[in-house]
Amino acid sequence: MTHLFFLGRQHDLSQAEIEIVLQRFGVTSLIEVVTPAIVSVDLPESISPSDLMNVLGGTVKIAVLLADLETINTEEIEKEIANQIDNDGNAKTRRTFVLAEHNRNHLDAISHKTIKRLLTSKDLSVRYIETSREGAEAGLLLEGKVTEYHVIHLVTKTVLAKTVAVQDVHNWSHRDMDKPYRDKIKGMIPPKLARTMINLAVGENDPKSITVFDPFCGTGTILMEGLMVGVTVMGSDLDHEAVHGAGQNLQWVVKEYGVPEPARLSIQDATQVSLQEVGNKVDCIVTEPFLGKPNPTPANVDNILKGLEKMYIGAFKQWKLILKTGGKVAIVFPVVTLGKSVKTVQSVIDRLESLGYTRENGPYIYTKLHAPVQRAVYVYRLKE
Repeated sequence: MTHLFFLGRQHDLSQAEIEIVLQRFGVTSLIEVVTPAIVSVDLPESISPSDLMNVLGGTVKIAVLLADLETINTEEIEKEIANQIDNDGNAKTRRTFVLAEHNRNHLDAISHKTIKRLLTSKDLSVRYIETSREGAEAGLLLEGKVTEYHVIHLVTKTVLAKTVAVQDVHNWSHRDMDKPYRDKIKGMIPPKLARTMINLAVGENDPKSITVFDPFCGTGTILMEGLMVGVTVMGSDLDHEAVHGAGQNLQWVVKEYGVPEPARLSIQDATQVSLQEVGNKVDCIVTEPFLGKPNPTPANVDNILKGLEKMYIGAFKQWKLILKTGGKVAIVFPVVTLGKSVKTVQSVIDRLESLGYTRENGPYIYTKLHAPVQRAVYVYRLKE
């Protein structure tokens, strides 16, 4: 059955994550791009959209395809939506619905009043909830009392779909805001990005068979999301307070969600981390290193990036000692935009091949509005 995935704001990163997670679930169907923000894939009945949503970090909603209409006529679309709502339940069921329109800003809005009139003419009980034209917020859909229908305009045809899974924004917010130790400087990576990077690194492998190490663990966000996925996590940081706080956060996640205990936390310099401290070689390194000052200036940006390049090169050299052959590194590099100037740690990117790493994915730019320092996500594999 065809399902539509509604991507987070970093479309290419979200799509890359979906492709990899689908492989993990044994889905071999090709992904098709419907719009820049929507992709479709045929899912076997054995795959639950809710199970997929619980793993993904960069997907907002999943919907099932209802109809592929060879028309863009608003009246015909409204009639078909009414038919779909009519078929969704028995005669005594009250239908509560919202509409989400995509690629239709240049067209007249679908009339919920017309749809209600068509349904009430069949003696059906109907309620429409007003939302933005783009659809309902996740929080409303999570209550399970309303059904969302999508209307997607595609040049000469229209796609209709129904939301069947939605990102659990309450849980994401809970892990982000309610964890016992928070630090705006040491723990800046968003949990959804952390989850996406873990999925990119784990790939099609069973997470339970994978050990993920974060050598710049900060407050432990990447490690927390690793536990949620089911990998074994290990972390280190040079900051004593951060390591202690990360330990608190991991124990909190274990208690809140019943996930397995983390393997190990330690105080180490990422450029000097040793196999003795780690124990056994790890399958993946997933990390966001220090990205430099959040507000660099044209006068100091070159020196900042030069210092970061030295640190990153030292780290990658050392990680070869603790990473399994064929193991992956999912990492964030800074991209600094000052006026028309865009700079990054290019010398690191250029040298990694000679250091024994092959680029597998990226760069995916993870943007934050008005921030001069953006994130570029890369995935590398240690050569055989």
